[in-house]
Amino acid sequence: MTAVQPEYAAQLVLRTGKAFIFDDPGCLAAFVREGMVDSAAVHSLWVNDFLAPEAPPLRVEEAVFLRSEALRTPMAMAWLP
Repeated sequence: MTAVQPEYAAQLVLRTGKAFIFDDPGCLAAFVREGMVDSAAVHSLWVNDFLAPEAPPLRVEEAVFLRSEALRTPMAMAWLP
């Protein structure tokens, strides 16, 4: 899958190497929160750098997130806590 707006792309990588690609970091968060995969199977979570989407992705733990009504994500997930 190709993200329509790469600056918002996110992914979950399993220990097996399989990756789930998301158009919106909020979709990644919802996928994890809803338990769509066993947490023990998750290797890492990644997001693209909004200001440099062509750069290597950032680990979620190292990223800074901004929540604002002025920013509309591709899947309109700005409402997530």
